[in-house]
Amino acid sequence: MKTLACCAAAMGLLTAAAAAQDVLYATQSFSNVNLLTANPLTGSVSASVPVTNEEALFGGLACDLNGDLYSIDGYNDVNSDRTFRIDLATGAGTVVGNTGYNWNFRCVDVHPPTGVLCAAHDSELFILDKTTGAATLIAPITGATLDQVTSIAIDSQGNAYVTDSGGVGLFQLNLATGAATHLGDLNLTYFFQDLAFDTSDGLWGVDAVGGMYRINLVQATATFQYSTPAWRGIAFKRGAPCAGSISTHGSGCPGSGGFVPVLAASGCPVGGQTVTVDITQALGPCTGFLFFGLGQGALSMGGGCTLNVVPLLPLVLAFPIGGSGPGAGSVTFGGTMPASVSGVVITLQAFTDDSGGPMHFANSNGVQLTIP
Repeated sequence: MKTLACCAAAMGLLTAAAAAQDVLYATQSFSNVNLLTANPLTGSVSASVPVTNEEALFGGLACDLNGDLYSIDGYNDVNSDRTFRIDLATGAGTVVGNTGYNWNFRCVDVHPPTGVLCAAHDSELFILDKTTGAATLIAPITGATLDQVTSIAIDSQGNAYVTDSGGVGLFQLNLATGAATHLGDLNLTYFFQDLAFDTSDGLWGVDAVGGMYRINLVQATATFQYSTPAWRGIAFKRGAPCAGSISTHGSGCPGSGGFVPVLAASGCPVGGQTVTVDITQALGPCTGFLFFGLGQGALSMGGGCTLNVVPLLPLVLAFPIGGSGPGAGSVTFGGTMPASVSGVVITLQAFTDDSGGPMHFANSNGVQLTIP
């Protein structure tokens, strides 16, 4: 029965079913602000309403589980900044209360597992009280190469990430201690005004001149999507935390140019929910293959390569990988977990047809989907 359930889950991915379209909210400009409803894939705006009662919204926008939007309002002056709530339908703004601080860079996001409103500025981490607006200092934010924190985002599992201004460094942030672990520099021209996770836990960022990017946390890279007219804050409407989990295991085998394909998955591995799979850093163009298994393994395949999904399921997905050159190949696809699937584990590993590999192929790390 477990094998049949895993096969059903794998077939859900093979269908490449379209996920429900995310809705993106954005604040446009820092004064005389408009709240926009947009398609995140194209940036096209479907609705725009003026935000009322604001002073200056320089950046940072968060959507809590009740559908309320939050930001931090105020000029860089001697007066306290204010915790600010925005009605996502009408744009009506409400001053919740003074934070007790006046910050330079400031950013905010909701911790989905608890609903707590977290805020950060140049070098400190806070919690914002949704009733009084007051900010409580949690810890200084410290880490190698870290300078000024400009943006924060928290995924559905409660994992927090920040970026800084110099080199646009990407960091994972410990919300208890403020310790920031450097994942890499994104090396963009402009710092990020805001970050936001979508409903599949894909990370997006908008920079200081309005450029929208998608961010790969495994590779610590940012890919430009489109230009926007001075967007300052971005947020996705989020649902309840996902009961399933996604993890990585094992290592890959290099192909042409010494590049090792990277397999990543995002979304919610629960019956009826969607999962997106990304393969990057492969040879492009080439043919890719996705293997499915019931557990983790490290079975030698020769040349230092290992099969990371053991035992194998009798399912293999073949697909074209685009791009041009070693390390430039990538592909993204996804599907919906069958509603009837529960209580199973499924593992995935990607292989590519690459004569530059020791065994004339290259392969990725493994990914495990735990479906409760």
